[in-house]
Amino acid sequence: MELTAPYMHDGSVATLEEVVDHYAAGGRTIDDGPFAGVGSKNPNKSPLMRGFTITPEEKADVVAFMKSLTDPEFAAVVDGAQAP
Repeated sequence: MELTAPYMHDGSVATLEEVVDHYAAGGRTIDDGPFAGVGSKNPNKSPLMRGFTITPEEKADVVAFMKSLTDPEFAAVVDGAQAP
């Protein structure tokens, strides 16, 4: 996971920490541009996408867990750095 940044369907989130922030907020606020707005208030958003409270320690634990899912050996095979 750690090696597949940027994240989200459109590559708009640079870090795993920002991914957690996005979901904790119940959507993302974009300040300017064609998609500007408060994502958590979007009427087209699924009602299943709700925000949640997370402490800095919990966030660090979630990010550490996601990073633990990274397999550098597999990534090297995919990148062609070594034979399978």
